Amino acid sequence: MAKVNLDLQNTNSSNDITDELKNNVGSSAFGLVHDRFFGGAELTIYTGAGETGTLLVQDTDYTLGGLDSDLTAEAIAQVWSTIVIDNVTYQTGNLYFNYHAVADEIDADDFDPDDFITSDGATVFTATGAGFKDEDNMASDSDVAVASQQSIKAYVDALIPKGSITMYGAAAAPTGWVNCDGASLLRSGTYAALFAVIGTTFGFVDGTHFNVPDMRGIFPRGAGTNGTLSDANGGSFAGVLGTYQNDKFQGHKHRIQYQTSGSAGTATSLVRGAAVTGESEIFSGVPDELTASGPERYGDETNPANLGVNFIIKI
Repeated sequence: MAKVNLDLQNTNSSNDITDELKNNVGSSAFGLVHDRFFGGAELTIYTGAGETGTLLVQDTDYTLGGLDSDLTAEAIAQVWSTIVIDNVTYQTGNLYFNYHAVADEIDADDFDPDDFITSDGATVFTATGAGFKDEDNMASDSDVAVASQQSIKAYVDALIPKGSITMYGAAAAPTGWVNCDGASLLRSGTYAALFAVIGTTFGFVDGTHFNVPDMRGIFPRGAGTNGTLSDANGGSFAGVLGTYQNDKFQGHKHRIQYQTSGSAGTATSLVRGAAVTGESEIFSGVPDELTASGPERYGDETNPANLGVNFIIKI
């Protein structure tokens, strides 16, 4: 790669140096204050300031040296670094140099922005054998690999795949997510990536829409068949992906004992289908509370203690 420069096309007038003074230069090669400069018509040497006095002639009164081949190739013009005054007449006294300097600064002529960072991992800058690469998968532990903003976004998106469901403490879903409220969404456009993952698992209303899960007021359950625990009847706990289950209570039974009149101290089990003799009522009055366990709680469903939060899904 060529040395970086400010202006190789001679369009920046701030690099035009006038009346740079050198005196008693002798016959040895010397440089100017700005160590790279154009030759030819861009360089003039006079014996007087303000382009007065005698104009020295290149290859007669002086010669140029230290050709910078890199900058010359880039500028398509010769870039020099040294001067030798060959004419002994001018080796003593004052000389005034007017030239266009080549300074150190990046401009559009020094690199193609399209090649500065590439997506295929190619080396984009080399200095003393070290290369910097764009690494889309960010999988290595390299000290010369860098990631573009696009790469970082793709990496983060992969950490939380589309279709992921999580709990969220606000009413409105954050950017990149929607609430699990059973909404019907278009299969194309904004939600195409989510549809590609979950399809119509949670329902659909027509051929252009699909539903997100409706987690409002209910608990999630693991899909598939549990291989560790069994239910009370010896079967396996199981859930089906995308299938809702209503509330229910495990089947059970209670034994009731009663006493007939005049049979104090004798308890008899009440058997289903058997006739009851004696008392006309099995039970009357207000039942005793289980005071040791606290007051009973009654409701329309059986549920554990809980806290309401939103469920959201990644789109």
